[in-house]
Amino acid sequence: MSPLFNDFGALVAFNARRDPDQVAVKLWEGPSRTYAQLDARSTRLANAIRGLGLQPGDCVAAWMDDTVEYVEAYVAAAKAGVVMAPINSRLTHHEADYQLERTGARLLFWTAGQADRVAELDARDHLIQVALTDAPPAGAHSFERLIADGSEVPLPAPDPSTPFMIGFTSGSTGRPKGAVLSHHAAVTMATTQLMALRIPGHGINLQAVSMSFPATIISHLMSHLLSGGTQVLAPGRWETERIMRIIETERITHSYLPAPTLTEFTAAAAAAPKRWESVITLLHAGSRADPKLLEGLADVIGSRYVEGWGMTEIAGGVACATTPNDLLARKGRFFETVGRPVPGTAVEIVDDERNPLPHDGETVGELAVRSASMFSGYWQDPEATANVLVDGWYYTGDLGSIDADGNVYISDRTKNLIRSGGMNVYPAEIQLVLERCPGVAECAVVGAPHERWGEAPVALVVRAPGADLDEQAVIDYAVEHLATYKKPARVLFADELPRTTGGKVMKGAVRELVDAATAKAAD
Repeated sequence: MSPLFNDFGALVAFNARRDPDQVAVKLWEGPSRTYAQLDARSTRLANAIRGLGLQPGDCVAAWMDDTVEYVEAYVAAAKAGVVMAPINSRLTHHEADYQLERTGARLLFWTAGQADRVAELDARDHLIQVALTDAPPAGAHSFERLIADGSEVPLPAPDPSTPFMIGFTSGSTGRPKGAVLSHHAAVTMATTQLMALRIPGHGINLQAVSMSFPATIISHLMSHLLSGGTQVLAPGRWETERIMRIIETERITHSYLPAPTLTEFTAAAAAAPKRWESVITLLHAGSRADPKLLEGLADVIGSRYVEGWGMTEIAGGVACATTPNDLLARKGRFFETVGRPVPGTAVEIVDDERNPLPHDGETVGELAVRSASMFSGYWQDPEATANVLVDGWYYTGDLGSIDADGNVYISDRTKNLIRSGGMNVYPAEIQLVLERCPGVAECAVVGAPHERWGEAPVALVVRAPGADLDEQAVIDYAVEHLATYKKPARVLFADELPRTTGGKVMKGAVRELVDAATAKAAD
């Protein structure tokens, strides 16, 4: 790896010297930043962060909508040597409070869309607030004022082995865990994605999903800036016509397609092929999709189709991806595979004792990954780290198989993860919240098929004695305390939860009850 690119800040600085007037990032129908502007403003902001008393290794959090300033905050954090902890823009203040407490963040960037929720956060005397608003509240610093007052003198580059980002991902307890990603891991993954996603020099990426997700920053933003290209931000709900218009007018070369958009996008693409002729690759990843829908998409866009499998713990990028030759051959269960390991990554399948299993496409075991972009461990959680990171291998908790050609197939998850519309949803987290709902004695949450989102949570609730509780009351409580994508799609009631003789809830039996109720409702 060239020393020029050991961190995000150096990457931007290099392009600012090479091609200063090239647009690095732009908001669709909004402001933009050239590489020269992004470099200069992020350097000023980095110095301002240090001027507020933060030192290398301190944590800063960002609870922001997708703006060009969000990108500036990421680059500035890298230059200042502080650790960025993005907070999902859709989280409630309860969830954000947990992440702020968990990381010990000393500074919080926020945008106007989070103002009301920021006001509800627990008081923290040590937390410095930096607001991207026209009139920051009392005690908060102005984002633009910090940049205006910051020094232009570059700071020393951070050690590549030190943390760049904490990417929160749910754990087996249901509480989010912070995967620590070093500068080296991030830049390594960005480089890998140039090959895996077939990103051309000066490629143009459509950022149609939130920058709150670490994968989008490393796998898409950093990789395109590494190519000397442009990031086009398109915040807001996915609307196929708007996305097609952006692809057409901005000459987009790459984008990510969430599973719920496949049907609509395929139809729109088939109806107007000239509108997306600039596209080189379209990636579907993040959640399982009906193979027939993927085949329909590939029939329309041809070799542009890429299927992948990734995770925050390998710096957010894909560990496996399909290639044009794979698509041409369409061997066996092609539209069920997530592809083969990308360059620099190894994937193995192991049994319960973590012994290797055969690559025959039939034997199912836990999938383990080894990569130069591996996370360093979970933030201040050595026990959780030791459970999954052993001798350089990350044991993913995903069940799957590998065939003789190296294709990887995902069959299930060992920790009951629900993937709803590309979002990771853990039942235990929802259960923890719902069991605080007045009138709920206990509950169990499982995933159930959903027509649009692939899967959605369903709660089986036992009412407290004498409680007058209905489905809507439980859902309303969930919406108050959880991001909307985590709310139960349905709430069922039972006199008791099915349990083993040892007292553990039998999730299989809960699923059977949910499936039976779903079938009955369909009739």
